[in-house]
Amino acid sequence: ERVGGRAVEFDALAGELPGVDVVVSSTGSGDWGVDHDLVAGLLNGREEPLFFIDIAVPRDVDPAVQTLDRAYVYDVDDLQSVVDHNVGDRSEAARQGETLIEPQAEIQEGSMYVPGTDGEKMSKSKGNLINVFLPKNELKKQVMSIATDSTPLEDPKDPDTCNVFAIYKLMANPDQVAVMRTNYEGGNYGYGHAKKALLELILTKFEKSRERFDHFMSNKQEIDAALEEGAAKARLVANGVLARVREKLGY
Repeated sequence: ERVGGRAVEFDALAGELPGVDVVVSSTGSGDWGVDHDLVAGLLNGREEPLFFIDIAVPRDVDPAVQTLDRAYVYDVDDLQSVVDHNVGDRSEAARQGETLIEPQAEIQEGSMYVPGTDGEKMSKSKGNLINVFLPKNELKKQVMSIATDSTPLEDPKDPDTCNVFAIYKLMANPDQVAVMRTNYEGGNYGYGHAKKALLELILTKFEKSRERFDHFMSNKQEIDAALEEGAAKARLVANGVLARVREKLGY
């Protein structure tokens, strides 16, 4: 409210774009909600730049939008550089008191790089996602599409060069990973077997999450209610923090 922002439903976004300068998007709908042609049409005859902050996973804004003049697209990774640029200023303010604390990143070494179905870094723009919330048959198609080599079923296989194993070990426990490695190296274990094991692991590991996802997708009013409740709680805390920040910075 302080900056004139407001929330709109994703389907209504196109109609709202002509009157805004900054769009923050976080739906993760699975499709480009903002594509190149839409933004190109909006910029025709418009002098002001248009900024998109896309924090959705998968992304909402087509990366091709970035090629347009006066259109700027930032995702979570891009924003890291903005954070790094401002750490010095924030640290100076923090030295004046404990109002601002420099954040410290915590990254799990085993999940820093998540491979996609083609072995490259998983990315919506590359179309190599595995969406664990898809219906079972659609999820199976994604898992079965994981690229593998042509090693015969009866031959031993190197798990450390296999895309299926790379994804499997991100979710499996150490005992499961050890069994899968033994299966690969022992031969008579095909990539089809490994993909089936990966599918079953995903369905088991995310069973409750998938159930909750299906529930909330069928009862979206519960999501809206939870967001409103959370916003009210966050506003109480944020207003106090902002007051302290302004005091420390002399505003």
